[in-house]
Amino acid sequence: MKDILLDTDGDLAIENGDLVIGTSDLQHQQLLLQTFKGEWKDNPTIAVGAAGFLKENDVQGLAAEIKQEFERDGMVVNKIEVTKDKINIDAYY
Repeated sequence: MKDILLDTDGDLAIENGDLVIGTSDLQHQQLLLQTFKGEWKDNPTIAVGAAGFLKENDVQGLAAEIKQEFERDGMVVNKIEVTKDKINIDAYY
């Protein structure tokens, strides 16, 4: 999927005075994982809020929430592996 890209600080990526457009699948996944429900004005029920699951050490709940939210966002989810140390996701639009 193509979209406006963000830089490493989460700000709009700008090159030569223009917004940067590019493949944004990983960016969308990252934003869904990092944000909490209620943070998206146009769709307040979407987001995973991974930090909350990790604080509670709920890896099964996190995997289920990722699958649900990614599919709701239009992704095909092939595989999700969640451990205490990392999250591996095979999903695409």
